[in-house]
Amino acid sequence: AAEESKASWITNVPASAESWSPTLAPGEKVDLQKILSDAKSQMEQGNYEEALQRQIWYFNHALEYDQGQTGVRLSFALSQWVELGRRYPKAKAALVEIRDQDTRALADGKGYANLFTDVQAINRELQDEDATYALFKTIREKDPQLAGQCYFWVESLLVSKGEYQWCFDHMGDAQLRFDSIRRSFDMECANQQRMAEIRQRTTQQMAEWNQKRGITNMPVFSPPDVSAMMKKSAEDRFVGQVRQLIEILVATGHKTDAEKIRDQAVALLDDARLKSAVSDAEEKIQSLSIQNNNK
Repeated sequence: AAEESKASWITNVPASAESWSPTLAPGEKVDLQKILSDAKSQMEQGNYEEALQRQIWYFNHALEYDQGQTGVRLSFALSQWVELGRRYPKAKAALVEIRDQDTRALADGKGYANLFTDVQAINRELQDEDATYALFKTIREKDPQLAGQCYFWVESLLVSKGEYQWCFDHMGDAQLRFDSIRRSFDMECANQQRMAEIRQRTTQQMAEWNQKRGITNMPVFSPPDVSAMMKKSAEDRFVGQVRQLIEILVATGHKTDAEKIRDQAVALLDDARLKSAVSDAEEKIQSLSIQNNNK
């Protein structure tokens, strides 16, 4: 704190104040990726204020130009901002200011679901999940409808806090929830299968190309096999989501529904983690109960 008190950036002007915007030629479109790349380059060159201003502008305006930036804005861009904050305290202060301003708006009943996702993502990058939990609790008390809209962003956090009844209250019909998880899994599996077929087709075409040209003394080019990684990722995500759903059901006294979900999941994917999901949930919940009673 003593060192930061000497910092030249500490003034009455908020750290998150926006004082830069891209200069565009007539007819030129904003290149959002270039702005992020420039922010990274400026950071690596030690031009921290320039880097911060690009981060602020991108966060404030990216969605005005491209709604497809939602994922990047709340993941990669924020991670880059946090890294800048490790080198330049003002950058962290700016991010915290934005988080606190949005948190106040939500707590005062002036927020909306997308604003909550901004706060949740910033807290995640700042490793301050307790702040997200406290905010959701406030929203749930003041605006249950908004809490329902924000719920799926914090379901895993609520489960980790043992707030199973909150989860059950907000998640809707368990069978419909499982059907949604299953559809997502089916789509991921279909994408994985397409990638495997494309790889096989490309390898075959390259082999035929080599054969036509009499090239027999070199290995056939084969694209990297990402389909196996995609398959594992899809299966792990499906297992994790189903186990979490089952845990919520078991903890709220709906074991029969949990068993039904488990059986449907196992029919889709023969995985030991799914087969033991109900008993694992019972053991975990019992352990949490003992811990809470000993406090």
